[in-house]
Amino acid sequence: MEANNLAAFKAKIERILHPWQWNPTPDQLARLAADFSQKAPKTQTQALIIFQRHFPAHKFLALGGADNSDYNTLLTLALADAKAASR
Repeated sequence: MEANNLAAFKAKIERILHPWQWNPTPDQLARLAADFSQKAPKTQTQALIIFQRHFPAHKFLALGGADNSDYNTLLTLALADAKAASR
């Protein structure tokens, strides 16, 4: 995944899931994005399950919910990267 796309994907994850003190490597982010692209989460719970597979012991801030457009944006970013990587 390109650095700009990784940064946008990471920012969106932070906005939606609120991981506490989360500092993933570019490789970890790319694997997470690929999993999001493949699984296409539609809810915060689905996104959290995918996230926790990659970061099982991670803690989160408890804040308000997100609307579906947030998940659609995450999926769009992940799919764009998957297409670019397959070229």
